[in-house]
Amino acid sequence: MHHEGKSSTKSSKSNTYKDGLGTPVQFVKGVGPKLAQLLKTHQIETVGDLLTFFPRAYEDRTRITPVRELHEDTPSTFRGRVVSARRSGWGARRFSKSFEAMVADDSGHILLKWFRAHQGLEESLQVGREWIFHGVPKRAFKSAGGRMEVIHPELSTLEQKEQHGRMVPVYREISGLSTRLIRKILWAALESARTSIQDPLPPVLMNRHQFPDLATSFKMVHFPDESGAVQEHGRSRAWDRLVYEEFYRFESVVRVERENRKKEQGFRWDPATLSTELPKLRSLLPFQFTDDQERSMNAMLEDCCSGFPMNRLLQGDVGSGKTVLALLLGALACRRGGQAVLMAPTEILAQQHFQTASRWLSSAIPSIRLLHAGTSASERHSLLDD
Repeated sequence: MHHEGKSSTKSSKSNTYKDGLGTPVQFVKGVGPKLAQLLKTHQIETVGDLLTFFPRAYEDRTRITPVRELHEDTPSTFRGRVVSARRSGWGARRFSKSFEAMVADDSGHILLKWFRAHQGLEESLQVGREWIFHGVPKRAFKSAGGRMEVIHPELSTLEQKEQHGRMVPVYREISGLSTRLIRKILWAALESARTSIQDPLPPVLMNRHQFPDLATSFKMVHFPDESGAVQEHGRSRAWDRLVYEEFYRFESVVRVERENRKKEQGFRWDPATLSTELPKLRSLLPFQFTDDQERSMNAMLEDCCSGFPMNRLLQGDVGSGKTVLALLLGALACRRGGQAVLMAPTEILAQQHFQTASRWLSSAIPSIRLLHAGTSASERHSLLDD
């Protein structure tokens, strides 16, 4: 599962979920038409899309770091008492939007800066008040003494455990949408939908793997608690369950396609004919099959004799002999009166395969032809007619 939200294509979650998760995101508390339009540009159109906008990482805010131990470029949570605060810039005029505060603990002090500070921030950061801050310390310019400062730190009161004292999700940036607002609307979306969320996993699988249900998994991913729900590298039982569901959906689709394919009519090759034809073709090769090639060929021949269309992925290292198996299957089809096409991703590789097939199989197949971008128009028409 990718933690960074949606790709550039339109999300399919709206069609996946038929319960409360299919509700348009516009009706989530705190969203509205304007914010809904912004979210839509990031393929977030429903409650399901919003709840599957997964964190890209987690910040550990379980440890309060003393100010003296703060390190440059390291996201940290620290506690401090406001010792001074003022508007800054242009002579600290009243209309300036910049604001800075000096905070300190028993180990030292550090400067905090906001370049677009609202009036409420100035009222909150009054001298003598104590807060929990979170941000990335930076080394100031040499003209400022090289002191450490934090630009635009998040702050919360000592009682606000939702902002510190736990693992905090970090989301892919959406221009015009703060992380705090993302968390707010995620909570509203979860609260509105959790009673109507229908879990797609069968109970037998939920019990076998001891997975949390879907609503609980969403909550654990977006709002991890102090119980260790988020472990190293963001892994948790909730993540495991959501990843498992993604593979389950994929495998279910593959299974349905596989069953539907059995209803289609395919060629049914005669095993007796193959038992005589294949040795003749193999005798033209300058080498013997490896054990893996033997197993792969036998599996593909079983498909060819089943009467259903074959759909396989032949996987192997470079030089393991995949191409020769494809050539032999194509040769068998041709000797039974059919046609076969071997496609290659580049013209050079197509020419190489053509030379290999001609060298080994020209005595067994009446016509082996090469078609590529450089083929002349007249030769192309003749080849396609044939």
